[in-house]
Amino acid sequence: MFIEGLPEVEAHAILMADGSRSMREAELKTGEPKHRCIALMIQEILNGMDDPQYEFANATIACFSADSSGAKVIPLLEDHNPYNLKTYTQNPHPDYWDPLSPENCTQEMGNLTPLGTALTWARAHAEQWVNAADGQVQRRAVIYLLSDGMNNYGPDGRAEMTAIANFNA
Repeated sequence: MFIEGLPEVEAHAILMADGSRSMREAELKTGEPKHRCIALMIQEILNGMDDPQYEFANATIACFSADSSGAKVIPLLEDHNPYNLKTYTQNPHPDYWDPLSPENCTQEMGNLTPLGTALTWARAHAEQWVNAADGQVQRRAVIYLLSDGMNNYGPDGRAEMTAIANFNA
């Protein structure tokens, strides 16, 4: 897309889904488990991105948790363009996006909450994607941390927020 001498702009949404034990609790508004609400929200985002206005928008989805052996980040979808690739649009079973699905729990989701580690992974992914832009293409990345905010493993993410702000500057 090139409009009146302005360069193209590409966007990348990075969604980090909390896969910790506390996400099994009920969400206050719906009464549903928080992890199921996240899965449904992610599916709604992918459905919404299947629109011509998001032709140049990509999504990366990952879930995170930690246990005694360390923090874990599991990428579920990387650099996917829902408008061009209809693979996940209107999926009637958003279980794949559930950070506490049986498949993700076998990969050690469902324990502690490492917010700082999740933000570190997302920041590195965003910086790499933005810096890889060609020529006149401008890239913007947005990180969405889908969590109840109960950090209980490792750094709380404040240093990462500063690093993100510095990169944006």
